[in-house]
Amino acid sequence: MRSLTPGLISVVIPTRNRPELLRRAVASVVAQNYRPIELVIIDNLSDSAVEVDPGDLECVVHRNSAMLNLPTNRNLGVSMSSGEFVCFLDDDDSYMPNKLSLLAGKMDGIDLCYGNTSMVGRHGMSLGVCRGGTEIDQLMRYRYIHHNATLMRRSMFDEVLFDENMTTFEDVDFMFRVVRQYAVRHVDEVVAVWNRDDRPDQMTARNLPRAFRNWLLLCRRFAPEIDRYPMVGRFYYRKMFLLAMTQLRPFVAIRYFLKYVSARLKPG
Repeated sequence: MRSLTPGLISVVIPTRNRPELLRRAVASVVAQNYRPIELVIIDNLSDSAVEVDPGDLECVVHRNSAMLNLPTNRNLGVSMSSGEFVCFLDDDDSYMPNKLSLLAGKMDGIDLCYGNTSMVGRHGMSLGVCRGGTEIDQLMRYRYIHHNATLMRRSMFDEVLFDENMTTFEDVDFMFRVVRQYAVRHVDEVVAVWNRDDRPDQMTARNLPRAFRNWLLLCRRFAPEIDRYPMVGRFYYRKMFLLAMTQLRPFVAIRYFLKYVSARLKPG
């Protein structure tokens, strides 16, 4: 781990075989009205060398020697960074120009600060805005904190980390653990763009077996919170039941169907 530089924000961008999109993402970081910024780009074995224009920013480009999953790439990026604060950006998304300055100005006494995320579909069509407060039950139900819209203290991240055993939903798992344990603040302004245009190469491509395994981890890890809030329980246990059915796991399906029925019988 490098020694940390006070005030420096490290932006970690994992990438693979999307050079044009990566250049757009990097340009949105260079355009920030905050300094100092450090770029850490993790190249997950792209077919050709990564080439970007970091402008006046410090830039670290690391090429993996083996293919790694997203949570491992993000953890690796932070381990190679020097900033007192860290944040993340998917290579197909972008920041608003004031993202870092706005959130950095709200970090006093806070471990993680987040803003809203504008969702954009095909041909630039608006799909709405992800926004919401810090209540754990609302966050777990609607999952509106996108990691592109966050800024966090490096000291906190080093205690939490992304779960490298999760191959999807690792970002919501990370946020749930942060919100239930650390000081978090919401800033009600759009700070990032999430492109949801359903390209085949998108990081969030659908995979039912993977969804089953990782949703089961969420249900087990956050069972106290899920059981405490009936609306949350109905959502999580119903989805777990349906995923178990797609994977022909009858005992898991029965267990979570009964949990779903129990949540339905509770008021709230």
